[in-house]
Amino acid sequence: IAVAFLMSTLCYERLVSGLLDREDVHTQALLERAGRVTADSESMTTQQARRNWILAITSLIALAGISNTMLLGITERFREIGTMKCLGAPDRLIVRLFFIETFLLGGFAALIGLISGFILSVLQFAAVLEIDLHGIGAYAFAFLQSAPIAFVGGTVLTILAALYPAQVASRMRPAEALRSEI
Repeated sequence: IAVAFLMSTLCYERLVSGLLDREDVHTQALLERAGRVTADSESMTTQQARRNWILAITSLIALAGISNTMLLGITERFREIGTMKCLGAPDRLIVRLFFIETFLLGGFAALIGLISGFILSVLQFAAVLEIDLHGIGAYAFAFLQSAPIAFVGGTVLTILAALYPAQVASRMRPAEALRSEI
């Protein structure tokens, strides 16, 4: 969700900033009606601050959700973790396994977020500004500019969310893990 929101916001802003450079009266009227052109720089700063807060809150919610999911995965695999530890697996290996799993899941989720965020931004751009979707060049350029930022942001977010669950898994005592009935 956080990646889709970030991607949508970045693409939409890049598309609108491309239109702001146009001198076309019709385009400027559309931007004014959509609330994108204001003479007041304080208003633009307030809008940007509001978007940043919403993005931060969305990221925190995603962070909590990912951590919760990883903790659930640990509780479902108590016995497997206990068996690995009994066979001599070091804590580093268990942490590494959870990071690899989180990285793969986060990368896949980030790709889905990129695609859905791009689609949402194009639809929002077309609906709010009443511009047809012909001429894919501007959309592709906005996607190529925004995709690396959103993908890296989403992947880093998932890795940060896995820190605590991976530590919980690595500190598990083998005997307790094997005795658990979950």
